[in-house]
Amino acid sequence: MVPPQPALVPVIQPDIEVARLERTLAEQVMGRSGTNFKACYHCQACANGCPFVEAMDYRPNQVVRLLQFGMREEVLKGKTIWVCLGCHTCSSHCPVGIDLAAVMDTLRLMAVATKTKLPVFHFSEVLALALGAEDYEAWFVRHIIDPRPLVEKLAQVA
Repeated sequence: MVPPQPALVPVIQPDIEVARLERTLAEQVMGRSGTNFKACYHCQACANGCPFVEAMDYRPNQVVRLLQFGMREEVLKGKTIWVCLGCHTCSSHCPVGIDLAAVMDTLRLMAVATKTKLPVFHFSEVLALALGAEDYEAWFVRHIIDPRPLVEKLAQVA
């Protein structure tokens, strides 16, 4: 009797350059934040509790994964660390007790220290989300003086 042939599975090539990965990034963030996020099993309870997850480019558990893979640039240049309000909802929802708010605080400090260009995301956009605006960017432009031209002129943002 001949054993059945395994089904061919297409090989997916990631868009990540392995040379860019920084193996010590997770240790740096864990040391500075005092939080061990190695126990994260990506249940997404943190993201399910976050009131502003829709405005983030990476969910909180995805930030942890990026840190574990050493992807410094993606984490520090993303919107997520700036959208996070530090309300600790994610931390309180985590079944393992990971303090993701402390991780986000640490990442913001690291981004400022490296003089990475910060993404434009104004508090008013977060406020618009809290008030239930469907399209927070359009709400922002209609209700608040847009600081982007000034900030871009000062070359402090991307």
